[in-house]
Amino acid sequence: MVWALSVRRCIYLKGSLWAKPQNIYKGVGIRPEHLNDDCRGRILDKLYSFGLTEIFVTVALAAAKYFGVEMSSD
Repeated sequence: MVWALSVRRCIYLKGSLWAKPQNIYKGVGIRPEHLNDDCRGRILDKLYSFGLTEIFVTVALAAAKYFGVEMSSD
């Protein structure tokens, strides 16, 4: 998802991002037909209103911590 947000291209042109929902939502009540254009638009609006930079930094820091990446400000 982060990769898609960093590309300056219309997200709806990235159909392959949404084409793999077969089993990843199994058990949570989300079916592939629930992921329509309206739903995607609402999700993207919420991400934008929260702040894409904040989301990216949060995910990047969590990934760095998970993988044990050393960080310094030097």
